[in-house]
Amino acid sequence: TITDARCHAIRDAQILEKEQIEKEMTQEEKRLDTMMELDRQKAIKMQDELERIRKENGLRAKAQIIHQIEEREQERMLQLEHKALKAMERVQAMEKMQQDDLEVREANRENETDSESKRARASEQE
Repeated sequence: TITDARCHAIRDAQILEKEQIEKEMTQEEKRLDTMMELDRQKAIKMQDELERIRKENGLRAKAQIIHQIEEREQERMLQLEHKALKAMERVQAMEKMQQDDLEVREANRENETDSESKRARASEQE
């Protein structure tokens, strides 16, 4: 029926949309992994630089720079976590919308079935 065709079309669109979201999430995770690896490599380079600075300037300079690096690294990690959480929230919201749509379609389908049953009974009584 037309309703079934519409339901299938909507469901197919939702499946494609969910797959697209999952693909985007995978890409985002890969991008975040790459960023974290680059940050890790930068941290290693910075640590090497710190060793050189310590030899030149002593422990006080090193302690200051380490503190700054740690603060920046913490800020970067917080930003990455925030981005990942936002992405997960978008996926969860999309999944909830899909579930809500599915429940509405199911309720509509049940209402149609009830209406058809009532019409059939009314026809039989006439």
